[in-house]
Parts: sequence; C-alpha cells; structure tokens
Amino acid sequence: NNWNILFYVTDGPSEYLSYKKIHFFDVNTGIFLSDSGKIYKTTNAGINWQTFYVNPLTTFRDIAFINNLTGYAVGLEGRMIKTTDQGNSWQEISTGTGESLYSIRFPNSLIGYISKDKGILKTTDGGMTWVQLNTSFANQNFNAIEAIDENNICVVGDAGTIFMSNDGGDTWFGPNGLMYENNIND
Repeated sequence: NNWNILFYVTDGPSEYLSYKKIHFFDVNTGIFLSDSGKIYKTTNAGINWQTFYVNPLTTFRDIAFINNLTGYAVGLEGRMIKTTDQGNSWQEISTGTGESLYSIRFPNSLIGYISKDKGILKTTDGGMTWVQLNTSFANQNFNAIEAIDENNICVVGDAGTIFMSNDGGDTWFGPNGLMYENNIND
C-alpha cells in the first residue's frame, strides 16, 4: 500500500531530467531511458540501477525489444542504438535521417516501424536498413506507432491525426484523416 523511491538520479540537472520509457524483461531485470542520453538497467527489481549507456547528445524517446536480448532505442535527430545482450552494450545504427524518431515497434524479428517527424520508417531486415514509407501524409509528425502484426499498423500524431494500414504500410486509411484539436502521444 506504500510507494517508496527506489532510485533517484543525482548526476544531472534534475529540473531538466525526464524519464521516457521503461521495459522489464521479468520481475527483476529492466531498462529505462532518460532525456539526458542515458540508459539505466536493474537486475534486482529496481533496488539498484546501473548506467549502461551515456551519450549526452541523445534525447531518447522510445525503446523496443524483439526478444529478451535484442532491442532498439530511438530519439531526436535520427538517433538509434541497438543492443544484442539485453542492454549491457549498445551500438549506433544509421536510420538514414536526421529527423526526430519518436516511437519504434517490431511485430517480429525482421519487420519494424518507426514514427518520426514527417513520416514513417520501415525495416524488413531486422533494423539493418530503414526506408521512408511513401505516404500521402508525408508532412505529418507522428508521435507514436503500434504494429499489431507485420501488416496492421496504427500511427497517431500532431493535430489528432490517426492513420491505419492493413498491408504493411503500402496504403493508409482513416476516417477523413480523423482530426482532433489536440496532439496524440502514447
């Protein structure tokens, strides 16, 4: 019935520090991302956290794992990193864009999608290469993406825009763009 602070970062300007995403593999092992370009990991249910990646030039926005070992983190200015050892080490991956990346999803080990400024990226080779999907809404900023499976995708973004695809991103639909007054984030 009580909540306790298990972890508090003291190595940065706390008024600017923000945690973006958290992912747990099991009850003991988890990872979270910070705005300050750091990735933290726990192996004892959050009692202790270690820094496993530091790049002050990166502002992370999302993380996705395709299995218990392999995962990707994305952020502003087109930055992406990949781990193949459950977050113990990370390497930079080129996305071919300098635009901000906001959300990443892999419905299987080969196919993945990223929502970003001005569109959507797709990989069909496990994240080795990324291509911009041709869409009629290429000037939209998309804040989040969800891939139900490799064909069924939903993106949400600025001005309340929602689009869906049921063919892997080849075509997109929505009830007349489905525009609302507010931005939609995940």
